[in-house]
Formats: sequence, C-alpha cells, structure tokens
Amino acid sequence: MKNDRNFNLDQILSNLRDSIDEFQPKLKFPDELKSSIERLVKSLKVFEENKIEINIDYDAFKAIGERLNEYTQNVSVHTLLVSRHGWFIDLIAPIDMPANAYTLFKSGNIKAGDKVIGDYYHEYIDDVFDTLKKRHKRRKFILEDILNGYKEKNYRMIIPCIFTQIDGISNDFTKKAFFTKKEKKYNHLPEFSALIKAETEGFLDYYISPLQNQTPIMVNEKYLGGFPCKFNRHQIIHGSSVSYGNKTNSLKAISFLKYLSDILTSLKTKGKIA
Repeated sequence: MKNDRNFNLDQILSNLRDSIDEFQPKLKFPDELKSSIERLVKSLKVFEENKIEINIDYDAFKAIGERLNEYTQNVSVHTLLVSRHGWFIDLIAPIDMPANAYTLFKSGNIKAGDKVIGDYYHEYIDDVFDTLKKRHKRRKFILEDILNGYKEKNYRMIIPCIFTQIDGISNDFTKKAFFTKKEKKYNHLPEFSALIKAETEGFLDYYISPLQNQTPIMVNEKYLGGFPCKFNRHQIIHGSSVSYGNKTNSLKAISFLKYLSDILTSLKTKGKIA
C-alpha cells in the first residue's frame, strides 16, 4: 500500500514535469539547482521501478520550489535592467544569467556585465544561427550572411541587416513589423508589444518585460539620454550614428534577434499566434 505522504504523488509529479517543461530541454541550470533536480530524478526512478512504498526526497522538492520561486519573482526585473544595457537573454541561457548580469550592471560594472552575456552568445554563435535557420527557413541565406559577417568582423554591415530580420521575423509571425509604432497608449512602444502582452502566460510571461518597456535599441532617440546604453536602431538605420560597428553591438543585436525568435516560436508552439 502506498505511503499516505505519497497519496497525491502522481499529480505532484505531473505538475512538476509540466513546470520543468516550461524551461525547455536545453535550459542550463546552475549547479545548486541542478543537484536538487538530480536528486529528485533518482526518487522518480525509484517510484517508477517499485510503484509502491518509496522514500521521496522532499528536501529536493523544497529546494527546487524555493529556487524556482526566487527566480520567477526576480527575472522580470533582472531582464529589464539587462535590456536597458542593450542585451536580451534568450530562453535557453543559463538560468542564473539574468541575476548574474543584473548584479554586475547594478553595481556599475558594465564591462563585466557586457562580457558575461557577450561571451555566452559568442561561444554559442553557431548554435544560435543553426536554430534561427531551422526556424526561419526562407531567411536562411540572409542569416548565413550575418553569421559569416560576424566571423569576418564586418560589424558595420551586419547590424543594419539584423534589424531588418527582426522586423521580418516579427512580420512573419504577427503581420506586424517589430519597430512599427502607432498606438499612443503604449507610449512609443512597438505595436507588437500589445499583442505580446495579450498572449503570453505562464513561464514565458516572466521573460517579456523588455518588450513591455522602453529599451535603448527601440526607444525614440529623444529619450535615449535616459539609458546607460546608446545602441539605437533608429540612429543607425537613418545614419546619425556612425560608431556602432563593433563586436559588442553586433552581439547585442544578435541577442535581440534570438530572444525575439524564442518568444515568437514559443507563442506559436502554444497556439497563441498563427
């Protein structure tokens, strides 16, 4: 006979699996959380093998719950500050990256914050573009040109091209170019923002704060002075900025492209957009 403590275990495990699925298979957990999950997996294996009297590691459940609760409570704040510095964190980055980058930027250590996120995108640049090319097949050759341009350090050439693909991918999914701004009630935010706000839910909802607030890459240039980063799409496309062509800015643009693709792909998978 099953232990009374485990009476609702099937439902608990089902809910836990559903929650973890939200983080996607490739999500990189920090060692502390990873250790708790590994302990839990061992318990699950025992349950599956024996079906009856088992000892579930409730400390593992508690540790995972506490860590995930801490993460979800703060991730919106963390990703928003990071985006104010021109960066966007995709949905398969290490789970502690938003907090680590936030701490560095908050303390004024901007170079270190840039390095943490920049090193991540640089290290996985081929994986990033493999994913993008699989998702956006008709843009494959443009994406290959961007990747080659990055590797050849043609930063001035690829950044405007990345901006066109951000608009294009947004239009593919939503019939709206990302940088189109019409609705006054969204205070110069892209028209796209209203759709995202209406459709996101669950885990994804914690990641969209950069799309619901002004960030330097999308802001009207008259408001750019209020941001620590001056990397601005409008100034680049319209020729007023000529000093944007560097590796860091290229990676910032790539981070936005990948982040937006992740959000839109997730929404499509959930049936929220066509």
